[in-house]
Amino acid sequence: MPVVSRGRDWVDGQALQALADFVGVRWTHRMLPPAELAARVNTVLSAAARFSAQLPPYRLAAMLPNGFRSYASLATHIGQIVEAFLDQVEHGVRLEEAAYVKPVPENITTPGALAAFQDAVRGRFNDWWRAAGSAADYAVPAAVYYGEQTLHEFFERSAWHAAQHTRQLQLLIETLGVAPNRPLAKADLAGLPLPENVWDDKLVFTA
Repeated sequence: MPVVSRGRDWVDGQALQALADFVGVRWTHRMLPPAELAARVNTVLSAAARFSAQLPPYRLAAMLPNGFRSYASLATHIGQIVEAFLDQVEHGVRLEEAAYVKPVPENITTPGALAAFQDAVRGRFNDWWRAAGSAADYAVPAAVYYGEQTLHEFFERSAWHAAQHTRQLQLLIETLGVAPNRPLAKADLAGLPLPENVWDDKLVFTA
């Protein structure tokens, strides 16, 4: 869990506004309206499905250079981020860190199954959006493990968290010599507080 500390004081690095206040940085970012965030989630999950389908089958179980996730784990993590958001807004499940480190489901053993998983999560997300999401109160507190957040902030974090990993998945298939199917453009992710780098500068990827 990313934490920034100063003496005995600390702040969770996942709460961007709180982090900016803690280190004395003027935070000028303005969150996108919920409808725009919903559009970004759709864009991200659609891209994740396309890129997942392009992964070579022999690479699914291979570990990434950081040794934390496999190719398949990274791809499923994207959908699991959105699932964790949906579990809260649909069923009141508090977000715990464990939701972000789930194993790859046993039935996901092929690139096609990875893509189907992303599409299923997108379908569930859109069902929720049509039924309740577009009219929800996003000013209410969200139940998350990393501090005080509104539902709007949790929604935004879910969108950019999934987007960042989808950028990574796109770069991975490029590194393997595969041309991404409809790669993400800057306009697709406009308005999300994403870092400039797709990966930590110290990570080196080879085919």
